[in-house]
Amino acid sequence: MNIVEVKQAILNHFNMSTLNQYQVELRYRFPIYIYGGTAHYCSCIISADDDLEAIFFMATEKVVQVHVEMMAFITPIQPNTTPNEVYYDLMNNFNFSLNLD
Repeated sequence: MNIVEVKQAILNHFNMSTLNQYQVELRYRFPIYIYGGTAHYCSCIISADDDLEAIFFMATEKVVQVHVEMMAFITPIQPNTTPNEVYYDLMNNFNFSLNLD
């Protein structure tokens, strides 16, 4: 599955139309623990198919014990629209929220 298909699947989940009407920004983050057990997060934008493959591999096979979050930020593209963002959090098990097969 490529990045465009993932973005469209997220819009379909919310009964939204197409990528022509909404912009979807994908990000992932995972905790980095430092001395004392305090968690800080590393967050990155998913901008290409290679990024998507790498994060799915990391979350499902390489570091399964680490809680990886994938997030989608959805904003409307139409002019004169209130810039409300819809935040959607896909937990470590990506198939829990969306069927990405």
